[in-house]
Amino acid sequence: MSEWIKCSERMPELKQEVLCVNEWGDYEAALYDVGYIPGPPFFATSAGEFHPTHWMPLPEPPEENQG
Repeated sequence: MSEWIKCSERMPELKQEVLCVNEWGDYEAALYDVGYIPGPPFFATSAGEFHPTHWMPLPEPPEENQG
């Protein structure tokens, strides 16, 4: 399993979907992106922008059972 990465140390690749946690312990799966208006990149969720302190890559989905 991946380790948490501090946003202050490194950010994910643009358009990478990651698991994030903020200073209050709220978790979100989010897409690291840039907006249409020039400004800093942000983490986009289905509910809007998310401002995490840490992130990690999403785990691989389970393989489908072929049996």
